Amino acid sequence: FPDTCHPDCVGKCTPPAKVFCDAFYGRYPMILLKASRGTGKSLLVGALSLTEQVNLNTEVLILGGSQMQSRKVFEYVSHRSNRTQGMFWTSVNAPLALQDGSKELLESSKLVMGGFIRCVPASPTSVLGQRPTRLRIDEADVCDLDLIDGALPCAHPLGKVREQILISSTHYSSDGTLSALIKRAEETNKQAGKTVIPIYTFCYKDVLDTNGGYLTEDQMQRMKSMVSPEVWRRQ
Repeated sequence: FPDTCHPDCVGKCTPPAKVFCDAFYGRYPMILLKASRGTGKSLLVGALSLTEQVNLNTEVLILGGSQMQSRKVFEYVSHRSNRTQGMFWTSVNAPLALQDGSKELLESSKLVMGGFIRCVPASPTSVLGQRPTRLRIDEADVCDLDLIDGALPCAHPLGKVREQILISSTHYSSDGTLSALIKRAEETNKQAGKTVIPIYTFCYKDVLDTNGGYLTEDQMQRMKSMVSPEVWRRQ
């Protein structure tokens, strides 16, 4: 992930690598991430979860905005996505001896030491009884706000590993769940007089190949030509 913003985005966006590091090290109890479609935010969530599972030996719960989204994120951290061949568990340096093959399912993964990832669609029953140390919610804007509010208290520390929540999404609706979460975070930060819940953002420019990302100018132009100007501006 790029560790600098695109020159056009300095002061407006957050380097994807900073989002990753702040979440991994638990520098804030909760982080909001608003990212353009196609910028790799779901891939970031998957890579972050796998890194926490292996290095912190902790439990990670990934809530996707839908069953499809949840499985998509899990495919990134398993060996089932063509997009991540040669990465993650398919890397030549992957610590395969840590995997508990008998516990490797379609939506969950466990290490022999106990580190656990569970990937489920966001629903009231998905969070009942869950006590993950790291909670990752992807495509929050298509989730009900009450559901997210019900999920937030389930994150708990494990030993010296702090609980941490990352809520990521594209901004699909101007008055939807993500807007409400951003407004709430801004009010919290204002009352505290400091950043308690950072609101990070990155866009397609930050992941252009010229900035160390994967998106080429040709790919970007093709995507732009297929959608309306309003969808392009918002998403």
